[in-house]
Parts: sequence; C-alpha cells; structure tokens
Amino acid sequence: MKTISKGAKELIIKILQPEYKRITVTDIFNDPWMLKETNKGSLKINFNKLCNFSKYSKVTMCKLR
Repeated sequence: MKTISKGAKELIIKILQPEYKRITVTDIFNDPWMLKETNKGSLKINFNKLCNFSKYSKVTMCKLR
C-alpha cells in the first residue's frame, strides 16, 4: 500500500480551509510538494474534465489559460 507523503497532506490541509484562510490556486501550484511532483511528470491533470466537474460542485467559474 502506498503511503501519502507529509508534503501532500500539508498541501491538502492548506486547501481544505475556510475561504478566508484558504490558499490561492497560484499558491497551490507553487507549493514545494506540487513543484516536486510536477517535475517528476507524475501529475496528469485534465483541465477540461476539471471544468466540466465544476457544474456539479460549488465551483462557479473555470477559465483555461
């Protein structure tokens, strides 16, 4: 069984905060764990699927750049 790294757990905790304490998307992508993992090429994010998911969640706006 794979274990979840301390860095990943810390990032999730930062994300799952009330809105006034939550980190921004820019902060998420600049988090040390995220930078390390994206350099490995192990994170595969399909932004179109993510945007389509937003219609089923509280996310109301999604822009691709």
